Amino acid sequence: MKPKILYLCPNGYLGGAERFVLEANLIHLSQDLESEILFFSDGVAVTKAKEYGIKCRVLENQFKFSKPLQLFRSLKEINKMVIEENFSIVHSTMPYAHIISSLAFYYHPVKTVWFQHGPLGNVFDYIAPFFKSDALLFNTQYLKNDHENKLFQYFIPQFEKIVPYSINEDLPESNKVVEIQNKLGSEKLRILLLGRICPWKGYETAIMAIKRIISNQPAMKELIKVSVVGDVGRSEDIPYFDKVKALVSENNLEENFTFWGQQNNPQNFMGAHHVFLHTSNIPEPFGLVVGEAMLSGALCVGSSVGGTPEMIIHGQTGFGFDTTDKNADDLLFPILDNIVNDFSKGRFEKSYGDLIKKGQNHIQQNFSRERLGRDLNDLYRKLLNL
Repeated sequence: MKPKILYLCPNGYLGGAERFVLEANLIHLSQDLESEILFFSDGVAVTKAKEYGIKCRVLENQFKFSKPLQLFRSLKEINKMVIEENFSIVHSTMPYAHIISSLAFYYHPVKTVWFQHGPLGNVFDYIAPFFKSDALLFNTQYLKNDHENKLFQYFIPQFEKIVPYSINEDLPESNKVVEIQNKLGSEKLRILLLGRICPWKGYETAIMAIKRIISNQPAMKELIKVSVVGDVGRSEDIPYFDKVKALVSENNLEENFTFWGQQNNPQNFMGAHHVFLHTSNIPEPFGLVVGEAMLSGALCVGSSVGGTPEMIIHGQTGFGFDTTDKNADDLLFPILDNIVNDFSKGRFEKSYGDLIKKGQNHIQQNFSRERLGRDLNDLYRKLLNL
């Protein structure tokens, strides 16, 4: 028999973990494996799943842990769904879903997989290891080490495995790339910040480094164009977004920054920019957009801590700096200043073309859709003794 997999995905917004779930299910479609996503809430990720032709639904009985009756109803709904539709594996995204899965199938023989996407620090991270899983997955070696150092794993799973994300292989559309370039200025140095906007993304680092470059060399103000692509995923992140826009205004950088909002095809923006900046002020476990930007042909400058260095190898596939340092903008400044000066002298391709090509090759060789499909398929078959 073939594995039949149900993915539990708590969030309807489109972050890294949610994008992994969509990618995994697209792979299952190509492998002719039966799978479905159960989202705990509606949002962009649900819309995307439907656009891709992925079988999915949204939990009818919304719940909170503080409301026992609501929780019971949701657990009953999930349990009934798995039994009636004969799912053999339940794959939980993040610790929150793993806890729900464990409660829903306490007496049911379905195999359970917990994918710990990170970052760690939420209260559910500390609770989840006390619930049994048959397989525990991590997206990077960094996250596995962090999990083992910070959390007490009460139940030892049958399988522990590092399963790196696959990087979206959809290449930029040349006509859309040109359109974006023309809007920003084809002769400008185009720098990109992209992702869900929330406080730990550290966009202040980029703003202050660019302010310093322009303060030191006022002529560069006409050269630099920064795109911010993305939107808030939660209402509580709105104040941070307001703060970012205010910081741009306070430093007289409105002409240099463009806020595009959420975009359906981020690869087009990655392909339209020379530089991609990754400025997370916490150690990010993976940094999916870094790999996508690298594959799209952007020069990637980002974190030297967390899981990102598995993609950005300083001086080989991009440039790394400690984005978690309290003076991170001071560390970013010399890297970005060199890039700006090289670009202004017409030396960008000569200075960074080889680095960009090596970055693309690194992603293609180590983060392919084929590898992810093989990793997941092998794991699921082992769980079911197939």
